[in-house]
Amino acid sequence: MSLHKSIRKILKEETNDMSPLERTVSDFVNMSLSEYELPEEFYKVAVDVFDDGYGRQECTLTTLFEKPFKMDESDRMNFIMNKIKREVNEYFGSIFSHIANGSSTVSVYDEYRDWYDKRKNKKLNESDNKKKSLVKNIRDVGLYDFTRMTGIELIELQSQIGQIPREMLDQFIKDYVSNEGYQYSSVKPDEKLISINIVIRGNEMIDFIYYDGKFLSFEITEYANGFSKEETDQYIESSKNYDYNTIFKIVEKIIRKIS
Repeated sequence: MSLHKSIRKILKEETNDMSPLERTVSDFVNMSLSEYELPEEFYKVAVDVFDDGYGRQECTLTTLFEKPFKMDESDRMNFIMNKIKREVNEYFGSIFSHIANGSSTVSVYDEYRDWYDKRKNKKLNESDNKKKSLVKNIRDVGLYDFTRMTGIELIELQSQIGQIPREMLDQFIKDYVSNEGYQYSSVKPDEKLISINIVIRGNEMIDFIYYDGKFLSFEITEYANGFSKEETDQYIESSKNYDYNTIFKIVEKIIRKIS
């Protein structure tokens, strides 16, 4: 689908299908955006509101660019949207249980419209071809960027496409550390680490995740008596030594931490 067709499709859908609450949030966001100088390729902020299943609403704010954007443009918009997200939370906080924001191109966002529509209880074509196409899109974009753009929970994604391949989960963690970790070696710029503090099993906690551009490993601390200050052991463990369920749990907790 061409860019112009995607834009026309989105404009038509949003004009007809935006809920009153989505329009209200969209107007609020646009009013806030008017105070900033925006990147040249910026198109708009798409607002999607969903039922969280517990009587409240979730909101996703997606910054849309007309074509593939530069990282500095994305970083600039992330800075602006983080401020606006806080404003939305202050103004609409009693309505939304969760507010997420991310970046995408119009064409990529258009590919994922079915996910938004399904979360809004609209009819979705769940044919095998559609599922295969979506899996391909996730592989092309990467699970890390996909979950940030859509705000989808990992367990919900798995219920729709089946078991998420292990390599996708591993790559998610690598992309997370590469994008949000910090360089700890002046000699090897690709080496990154990030503090995470995730309980994985028993009294074991991942304190740090390391990624050197090739290998992924965890710094594990074992505690005595229910995570008291008493440490019984500390060591580095390769991610390959952990089973699928543990890696899934780690990715699930990272998504909730960064969304």
